[in-house]
Amino acid sequence: MPAKYRDAFRGHEDLLGCHRGWDGGALETARIVAAEFEAPLHTNTVTRLLIDFNRSLGNPEMFSEVSAGFHADEKRKLIEEYYLPYRRAAEERMADWIGSGLTVLHLSMHTFGSVVNGVRRNADVGLLYDPACPDEVTFCKEWKAALLETAPDVPVRRNYPYSGTDDGFTRQLRALFPPDQYAGIELELNSRDFYEDEKAWKRLRDRTVAALKRCLRIPRNAAR
Repeated sequence: MPAKYRDAFRGHEDLLGCHRGWDGGALETARIVAAEFEAPLHTNTVTRLLIDFNRSLGNPEMFSEVSAGFHADEKRKLIEEYYLPYRRAAEERMADWIGSGLTVLHLSMHTFGSVVNGVRRNADVGLLYDPACPDEVTFCKEWKAALLETAPDVPVRRNYPYSGTDDGFTRQLRALFPPDQYAGIELELNSRDFYEDEKAWKRLRDRTVAALKRCLRIPRNAAR
């Protein structure tokens, strides 16, 4: 939470500490994947209770019940100072690659709460994609198969606990880039162990990354 907005959230500290305030473990996972594959990493570290970077402009869920009450000028500042620089940097990098004839695999890292409205979610790994994009379907099938082969005790589901076509950055990018040159996959890891069992969390995270490497058929220590 940027210091200049802290006063607005006084009395809402419970929101900041729970999953609604941040994706616990997502940034850590993204950094590991970026290092493993020597891939560029685009991140944001501003709480989504201020502005949600994974919602499109105009989506009412972009602002939380607290920031929704901000003046229009303040909301515009949030968009210009935090939201647009993050979005544009990632989009411009992909546009440069695609413009040069390369194909982009975009992995967006998230975690999800293990219990929502009293209902326990029955997966540890979720792979989100657009069923209308053949490359995304194939990739997620192969990633799931690789994970089940090496870690059969890990529950994996596709397009769970959310739909890969819900409003988000990957959906926006699919509208910008050709489907044969852009594939946008959202990885969702159950955050339960992130909060409750450090060893179990590390095992889940590492198994998921190892399966990704197996799926991409990249030998260990191979040149990128």
